[in-house]
Amino acid sequence: MSAVLGGLWSVESSFARLTALAGDTVRILPGFRPETALVEATRTSLVLGAMSGFLLPGTSPARFLVGLRRLPPAPPDTFARAAQAVLNALNGPPEKDLAALQALGESDQPLVAGMASQLGSFAWEGAGDLDGALAAARRSLAAFERRGSAWLRTAAHAQVGELCLQVGEAGSGDEALRHLSAALSVAEAFGAWSTANRVREAIVGANVLRGAYDEAERELKLTTPHGADESWEMSMFDTTMHAEIALGRGDVDTGLHLWRTAATTLRDTRRPGPGGDVSRLDPWALQVQATAVVAHAHHGRLCLVAEITGALPAALSALTADPGPPPGTLAASYDLATCGSLLLALAMTDIDRGQHAGGSGFARSGARMIALAGRTGGRRAVVRRGRVVVRGPGPGGPARRRPRGAAGAGQRQWLRFGRDRACGIDDRLA
Repeated sequence: MSAVLGGLWSVESSFARLTALAGDTVRILPGFRPETALVEATRTSLVLGAMSGFLLPGTSPARFLVGLRRLPPAPPDTFARAAQAVLNALNGPPEKDLAALQALGESDQPLVAGMASQLGSFAWEGAGDLDGALAAARRSLAAFERRGSAWLRTAAHAQVGELCLQVGEAGSGDEALRHLSAALSVAEAFGAWSTANRVREAIVGANVLRGAYDEAERELKLTTPHGADESWEMSMFDTTMHAEIALGRGDVDTGLHLWRTAATTLRDTRRPGPGGDVSRLDPWALQVQATAVVAHAHHGRLCLVAEITGALPAALSALTADPGPPPGTLAASYDLATCGSLLLALAMTDIDRGQHAGGSGFARSGARMIALAGRTGGRRAVVRRGRVVVRGPGPGGPARRRPRGAAGAGQRQWLRFGRDRACGIDDRLA
């Protein structure tokens, strides 16, 4: 039953249900000794549990991996068997695991190569190497085109499309649109409407990136808005995209008004702390606050978002004060990109202050924070061709966990430097 439900909810992008299922089965499946007739169903359940643990906040994948290693080996000729072969190789530090994924990505077994490359793409993306993540995603798609189900190819198309949006290079919007459209056609054919909605949202972003605002608007009308109480969703996404479309068409007043509406609504519904403290907001809400600031800075109207700019230094300080959020929290999935976006917003604020106050110190501080934001993913998260485009979790689901080990620790040190710089801004103004 858990194999059937897990497969169904994976196709439907029912992340809350997948997390709950992993929590319900983590104490049962790893120690289960199945009879021969139940080995494959058990293998599939353990694989889905481990994948949920790697990609979603919630249950750790460790116990599921232990259960997989207790099952008898089998030729990697199905999704579950190939995934087991790949997951069984992940038992060391991050650097060793990445090397293992790269080696398995060269396997002559297409399913093994595809699964290893797809997991490697997630790992590289989490470590901030978008070029490496995109290359791995393309290898995954090529492998699944040799052998793999329609859904595996759909997942690979969606990953390539999402990463093209994040890279933001010349022509990447067109490539993203091709891959996302391929994923959308299969999701709709499967009747996986929640997944189709997520992919269509990414298509809206691709059209905005391409400057195809009429197409973006048409696609946006076909999406289903998310509720503010849906913890996995990007509430106010439609408003942020309408804001971008308006700005792209030159209607600055409407675009900035919509950005303020989105930011204010998320602050009100997510109940920030006393005194306007926004550090308690979830990562998506914080991304919207930061992007709203950047949009207003780009058009010289930071005075309209003074409430947000005044709260940013404290929010960044709170997010970087500790080594990192506890594993399994949503903040652990998204904190580096969120901090990068906050840094970019602070940098734009600093540069604006320098222009009005005439001090070179502000300009230097802003330039350094922009460079720092680029190292954490913040700049690519919110800037496109000198303008702002909001970025959030892709069609595959919520953002992945923050990388552990050397890469994550190094970025965390850079973020602490940025926090000190950000707090120094307000000290100079006091």
